[in-house]
Amino acid sequence: MPREFADDKKKKPAEAPPAKEDQTPPPVKADEKPPDEKKPATPTAEELAARAEEISASMFPVPGKKTKPPEAKPEDKPKEPDAKEPEAKPPEPEPEKKPAAKKPLPPPISEAVKPESLQAPAAQPEAKPPVTTDLNEDDEETLAALARMERDGKAPRGIVDRTKRFWADEADYIAAWEKANPGAAFDLNDEAHAEFYDKNEPRYDEQEFKRAAKLNLKEQSKREIKEELKKETEAETYEREMREHVPKNAAAVSTALTEMVADAGFKDLLKDGKLTKEVEAEIDKASPHARAILHEEAQLLAAQISEVDKLERFAGKYQMDPNFSVKVASGAYVQPHRMLADFVQNLEREIAALPPEETARDGKRFVTQEEFMREVDKIRASPAPPAAKSKAFDALSAGYYTIGWEDIRVALISQHSTRARAKIDTFGGIKKSDPVSQPAKTSAAATPAATPETRAAFRPPSVSSASDNTDTTKKAPHQSGKTADDVARSMWG
Repeated sequence: MPREFADDKKKKPAEAPPAKEDQTPPPVKADEKPPDEKKPATPTAEELAARAEEISASMFPVPGKKTKPPEAKPEDKPKEPDAKEPEAKPPEPEPEKKPAAKKPLPPPISEAVKPESLQAPAAQPEAKPPVTTDLNEDDEETLAALARMERDGKAPRGIVDRTKRFWADEADYIAAWEKANPGAAFDLNDEAHAEFYDKNEPRYDEQEFKRAAKLNLKEQSKREIKEELKKETEAETYEREMREHVPKNAAAVSTALTEMVADAGFKDLLKDGKLTKEVEAEIDKASPHARAILHEEAQLLAAQISEVDKLERFAGKYQMDPNFSVKVASGAYVQPHRMLADFVQNLEREIAALPPEETARDGKRFVTQEEFMREVDKIRASPAPPAAKSKAFDALSAGYYTIGWEDIRVALISQHSTRARAKIDTFGGIKKSDPVSQPAKTSAAATPAATPETRAAFRPPSVSSASDNTDTTKKAPHQSGKTADDVARSMWG
């Protein structure tokens, strides 16, 4: 007989584990679809309009900065081989991989949206809406009060539709009576019309009607006050944001001017991407005419870059105005918005003339703003259902792009630096010299060139491409709102 231990005597038989709950999903009813088979919600007209505005706004995307690859963690670094371990055999060379076939570009944008995808849905029988007559402001207030009574249970359901139908019937009744009684005036209080009004006019409590109308007026007044306060708050916020953005605007101008000087042939003279007094002295040594030429190009570039920065930052608020003028350092007035409109139009024309394969970006085909908006308007005006319109908008965004603000900025800098270099070359070019040494801490960095004083209020865009953008004769009064004062003033005068 085996020996028994004390612990064995005390042990109880293990209890059976509790039965697991039945986790099988409940059976799906015949008339009910599983959750994953339900159709996505159809976008509303408001959502489609917002989607179209979003696509229109995306015509000027700013290319995002390239993200740096994540740094390898210490544990991810390969371990150094141990001296005792045998040397690993060198890996066999992998066969050369064939370059992946390039994804074909989308078709021309005129063929992007198929006409059959924007067809109207099949006609379905719909209940006829109640007949209505032309409604004036009093009629609208009456219907609004009746609708409130209906919501509050103070009037029978359908009172609004019955009232509209009554008004239409009343208009027909009066017209028929006047035709049968030419020259007579219709009097609705005449006993002869009592039968018609007793039979057709909707009935409701007059006191409740007055109460509902009064409440509606109060709510309308509150909405108007709230809307007015919202506008005032938005205006104050916009003005405050504009003031706070001034330093960033000046920095954007300063950066652009420095890039222009570098691209004009003086990159080797710049230290840490800054224009200092020492750098200016070296530029004078390299070309005695360079500073005057760079000054001429810089004041035009500064006026445009300042506006590009504000138009991008305050999109939808800071509007294009072809008549907007600014005074530059030379004393001349220029029209930066008109200049930008002409510049973008010419830039688009040049890009569109190149082969599509050369201008492709991330697999997207380049199109002009006019071409893009033509397709957007076509989708908006089509009788297609909302889901089809939304799909068409997605197809445009996925396959086509237009120039963005960063493209415009880079092209502007390139234009002015190229023009400056060509002018400098006509005066003997740039004499090579040793790069300037690192400036001492006490050296004052040049401050940005004066940005133009505004003298015109903004209006909705209506840009003409043919006009003189510089006027040295105008002496009209102007505002003193400077947006990027003193950008490289020591160099630009």
